[in-house]
Amino acid sequence: MRSARPTRRLAASAVAFAALATGLLAAAPAQADSQALPVVRLTALPTVALPSAPATVQPNWSYRTNASSLNVDDAVISVDFSGLAHIAKVSFSDNCTVAGTVATCTEFLDYGAVSKGETFGSQIQMTLKALKSAKLGTKGSYTVSGTSSEATIVGRTGTVVVGGPALSLDQPPSQSGVAVGSTVSEPVRFTNSGDRPAPSVKVLLRASPGLVFATHYANCTYGTAGDPDVSTDLALCTVAGPIQVGEVAELADPVQLQVTQAALLTYLDIQTFAPGDATGLSGITWTQGSGDTLALTVIDPGQSTTAPAGRFSTSFPDNESNYQIASVQADNTADFGVTGSSASAAAGATATFDFTGYAAGPATLFDRSGGELVPGVVVTPPPGTTVVSSSSNCQPWQQDNPDATAHGPYVCDFNSFLIPAGTTADFSLTVHVDTSTPGAQGSVALFSGPSTGSPSPYTFPYDPNTANDTAVLALN
Repeated sequence: MRSARPTRRLAASAVAFAALATGLLAAAPAQADSQALPVVRLTALPTVALPSAPATVQPNWSYRTNASSLNVDDAVISVDFSGLAHIAKVSFSDNCTVAGTVATCTEFLDYGAVSKGETFGSQIQMTLKALKSAKLGTKGSYTVSGTSSEATIVGRTGTVVVGGPALSLDQPPSQSGVAVGSTVSEPVRFTNSGDRPAPSVKVLLRASPGLVFATHYANCTYGTAGDPDVSTDLALCTVAGPIQVGEVAELADPVQLQVTQAALLTYLDIQTFAPGDATGLSGITWTQGSGDTLALTVIDPGQSTTAPAGRFSTSFPDNESNYQIASVQADNTADFGVTGSSASAAAGATATFDFTGYAAGPATLFDRSGGELVPGVVVTPPPGTTVVSSSSNCQPWQQDNPDATAHGPYVCDFNSFLIPAGTTADFSLTVHVDTSTPGAQGSVALFSGPSTGSPSPYTFPYDPNTANDTAVLALN
């Protein structure tokens, strides 16, 4: 999601960059000429569950447009929050002026070129704090509308409900040294830290490449995300409750995961949702599971309450979350290697070297550290040459060093943190032959760590094969 770019009017306004989310926009400004104005719409909004005071919540909202570019810097957004007066105290960011129960806000929708389906964040912050007199389960609403001489702004009405469950996950155990072909178990335990019971819980499981679900259930659906060679297995289970306030429960059966030949650094991502919460997934083809029905085991029953069960989650207390990750490290290897190249050219001519970095497996490398484990390729051109150009995935090891630009070394990237067996990255380096020297050689080699600064020696701990870690660039 993109924020508006600076405009000539931006300096005149104190713009806050958090988002606002349960209201919506509408208003069609008068059209200045016969050309149709771009249409800006608020995206679909989830119901917002308002936690008990003194906690606050800031709903997030975003925009979409039918235009290929958007340059609107005179939008005025009005938020009528009279429908929240009985449940919440409402405040706004500095780009809004409040009169009674209506806030009038400036909004800059100046994004330039727009990709199809792209969304844009709002600069308006709307903060809600529940009134002490507000009863759990009480609902309210607010309406957002907008005007502009440069766009038609389409709005909606957002819903707020007081209270809700907050199904906070325990950290699952991590495992290492797991044998390929084995099946491992991961428990899923959570606590309702909210102020209303939940009628059920949705549990979303993501098994990274190298792990597959060994057991399926009738109350789960299954799908995949990503490319076929590196797809993530998904399971979305709806498990009946109720889950009382303060209750600690866990899935009656731990998640069973089969460890495949592609496993090395693998993970099970776990999320819990109240039944009305959006999971954030789209474009997934789901298949209904079969077999037994997955149930809950109550560890601590919590406390009974007269509050009605809630379908939408409130925010979580500090240091709690509905998202946890279990690390499953397999006893496996991932062989990486390079190929060299040869070329012939007389002095004064140019020569192009095509070389590669490749992953021979058997494991898929999935690096969630930010690139520290993904190997790179460092190439040094033969002596007596000057680099003319390189493929886009190769750069001088020092960007602002003319000597490095002319004579290397260059560092080349796989450009991915997820590299399955069979991956080949193609690189090229074109040089001008300053001096023709028979048998001149440059080098290609793997290196470790991010491709900034001087390349470090290759020390990937899961690659025992060193024979293919270097290769030669042969000239003449």
